[in-house]
Amino acid sequence: MAKPPLIKIIIPILIVLLLGSAWNIGSRLFLPLANFDALLQHGIRAYSEGQIDQAFLRFQDASEIRPNDATTHYMLAQSLEAMGREDEAMEHYQQTIELNPAKAAPYYNLAVIYNRRKDLPAAESQLIEALRQQRNFHGARLMLGGIYHEQEKYEEAVDELQRLLRNRDLERPLEIRARTFLARTYTAMEETQNAREQWQKILQLDHTNEEAQEALSNLR
Repeated sequence: MAKPPLIKIIIPILIVLLLGSAWNIGSRLFLPLANFDALLQHGIRAYSEGQIDQAFLRFQDASEIRPNDATTHYMLAQSLEAMGREDEAMEHYQQTIELNPAKAAPYYNLAVIYNRRKDLPAAESQLIEALRQQRNFHGARLMLGGIYHEQEKYEEAVDELQRLLRNRDLERPLEIRARTFLARTYTAMEETQNAREQWQKILQLDHTNEEAQEALSNLR
């Protein structure tokens, strides 16, 4: 029986080898992305369930695949902050900002840490930047009003808190907190009538509010 020409044997072998190479290249291109997405989702799920250590490990693994991903750095920062490792958390918040400066959340989270450390000027700076990125960030504006009050920048505090209270979509707890800060600020400025009006509005929102009840009794 005649042997098949050598070229008829070589060509199928080459096709198999080429297909195998293409598969290997494709798997290297697509599998890391798939792994990254899976790791990130697993990490977020673990974080939401309070499994912070597991979440941190998944975010670390995801970061090895895509070291310049802003979301990964942000979630690493969140995990580290929850673990009490604030200095490391701050580094990752800063990296998040460098990679995606248009997001308000990392500025706000840095402000929370600075406020905890009583570094009020640094907290103020971060909150101003957060509001520059997201003007309707109610939590940041409330905190900025409180920071201004703590620094005795009363005019600035009133401006921020009044601006916040002009929003009609405020949830009741947030409105109560904003009016409480505003009432305290008016009291510090010795604007008794304005303070009284805010305490009264607080009682309309929550008739059991003890601070408002006591403040009004002292103002009579």
